[in-house]
Amino acid sequence: MQLRTPAELRAGVGLVAAIALVIGLAGCAGDDDPAPASSGPTVPLTATDTACEVGSAQLAAGPVTFAITNQGTKVTEVYVYSAGGQVVAERENIDAAETADLTVELAAGRYELACKPGMEGDGIRTPITVAAGAVVAADPRLTQAVDGYRAYVTEQVEASLVLTEQFVAAVKAGDVATAKQLYAPSRVGWESIEPVEESFGDIDPEVDLGEADLEAGQAWTGWHRIEKALWQQNSTNGMARYADQLLADLRDLHRRVHRGDDRVLAGQRRERAARRGRQREDHR
Repeated sequence: MQLRTPAELRAGVGLVAAIALVIGLAGCAGDDDPAPASSGPTVPLTATDTACEVGSAQLAAGPVTFAITNQGTKVTEVYVYSAGGQVVAERENIDAAETADLTVELAAGRYELACKPGMEGDGIRTPITVAAGAVVAADPRLTQAVDGYRAYVTEQVEASLVLTEQFVAAVKAGDVATAKQLYAPSRVGWESIEPVEESFGDIDPEVDLGEADLEAGQAWTGWHRIEKALWQQNSTNGMARYADQLLADLRDLHRRVHRGDDRVLAGQRRERAARRGRQREDHR
């Protein structure tokens, strides 16, 4: 797999913009959140410091807009989680006394809404149930854009996997110089899919969490764990198990993308953990 040039990576960014444009033409409403092509009901959602109250916990499958009002004293964010705990959609940085809309396409099934006062923790959870509804024909422009982005994500994941295999081999061989040379290139593909990488919430913190973002008792793994050893200790001693875990996580991501796991295409842009940390400080 050949590493993409800067021009090719810019083309990938252009593809993301094209998808956003297609979604906008199809009826997007909201600054950050891609809305479904067809209209749907608006459901009030009230977030406070101690509650997350939704106007209706029984919804029909299809697009729905949660009209959020923050009646708490802290900045908050609202997440929609699938039954398996995956992030389906989110709306962040809703200040006290502010309102915001979160529009999302929901398939039949069980979900949880989570209001997170202070933008931290697991949040205050409210279960909702979505019943099967009428089938709506997909917008062909959106279908074409999604197919193109799926191919782009697949290509970038494969590029990162190939270079990470080489990086891991260097780490396990104790070749510090080669490992340093491969560290940044191995991350290019991963960074190129940043708009969707946090859709795989269990993989992102394992491969890309910074030391400053660790929670109490949390194990630190991934690229940055190895990076610290390479540049601060100028050594790979003790890094073999972290290298193996990094490679296993990327292979897991590769399998998910190839089996058509559309969580990679379902969510909007996720904020990186470090960025969330900075935002929390800004609001304190």
